[in-house]
Amino acid sequence: RELVRLAREAVAGLEGRRPMVVEVPDDAAALFAASKAAKAEFPEADAALRRAVSVGRRLQDPLRELSRVDLRHLGLGAHQHDVDPQRLGEALDEVLVTCLHVAGLDVNRAEPERLERINGLGHALAGALAGHRERHGPFRTRAHLLDVPGLPGPAFLRSAGFLWIEGGEHPLDGSFVHPEWYTLVAEIAREAGFPLADVVGRPERAEKLAEVGRAFLGRPSASGEPLGPRMLAALVEQVARPRAGGPPRLAEVYFEPPVRGFGDVSPGDELEGVVTHVASFGAFVDVGLPSDALVHVSELADGFVEDPFASVAVGQKVRVRVLSVDPDRGRIAVTMRSRKPRRRGRDGEGKGRGRRRKDAAGGAQPRRGGPGRSPKGRGRPRSKPRRDQDRPLNFRMDLGALSALLDSSDEDSGD
Repeated sequence: RELVRLAREAVAGLEGRRPMVVEVPDDAAALFAASKAAKAEFPEADAALRRAVSVGRRLQDPLRELSRVDLRHLGLGAHQHDVDPQRLGEALDEVLVTCLHVAGLDVNRAEPERLERINGLGHALAGALAGHRERHGPFRTRAHLLDVPGLPGPAFLRSAGFLWIEGGEHPLDGSFVHPEWYTLVAEIAREAGFPLADVVGRPERAEKLAEVGRAFLGRPSASGEPLGPRMLAALVEQVARPRAGGPPRLAEVYFEPPVRGFGDVSPGDELEGVVTHVASFGAFVDVGLPSDALVHVSELADGFVEDPFASVAVGQKVRVRVLSVDPDRGRIAVTMRSRKPRRRGRDGEGKGRGRRRKDAAGGAQPRRGGPGRSPKGRGRPRSKPRRDQDRPLNFRMDLGALSALLDSSDEDSGD
């Protein structure tokens, strides 16, 4: 963390566009450097160079680099070795495959080891796809995937939606729209009055596709699947924002004004930071201090947060407000909640529990009903005050106070 701070200070005085300073985890670098795949890829390089290559790749494509190593060898916690290794490996592999399908793969850059994990592909088809790419050059459109032997048919229908092409000939090749919907999406765009190439990546024009597309509900795709409302909404979202839901772009944070220590911050300060870790109890944010700041799950948003992982993500750029600072323990608590004004009554006074109404002269009005009667004056006796034994015990109460409370409750009950 000190090295990162020094690097940020060094580039802060540069004019023009400043280089980005990023802290990259190196937990998988040593595993890759000692693997057989790394030695085969870099036979003449030493272990230090292989580790440096792994760190650079981790920044460029984290999912690609993590898929090269056995995830069971990573430091996943103190109780990692208490779990069955086979079940742990299956769970980690399931998470990795899910991430691959959410982010998709560039068919012209992905290695056979990652292609074979895509739905519909296997070891043989992934090798055939990579071999065809080496012999005939990169794929220019998704339609050229049908030239790979063995791929036409069910394998193409199941895998084509997860294999995108950057800068392909078709406007939708760089999105998650399946090729079987290309013709229908082009017809909807033509009916809306735009060429398909002028709609992709432009949300202001893609919104019109949702209105025009209602007339196409029930129309079949190339495979015969009828267009439904949910599919129409998904197609419009992908046309407006290609590969929406994939990994976000890396955002740089310059920490202006820079903070060097806990003495530079105080409660109420607003800071900019990057989420470094997400847990079930909250998230940790790097705000430029020697240790990360904690955002409790109750401080992640103004409303109730059921799942912190759905609210923030690692690498996300956020703005927080300092709640408390503990320099002795090296801890800082922050919040992402917005500042809310105090709730006001009709007369502009702050509402409080038990506050009496005021008359025109400013005096407090007496409660309706006499002593021993209900406030509404209906003649019902007022409820008895709660006894001490009905009060919830404070978890900070010492044993002496607890014993005195129990003795008083026994005397009241006559025991």
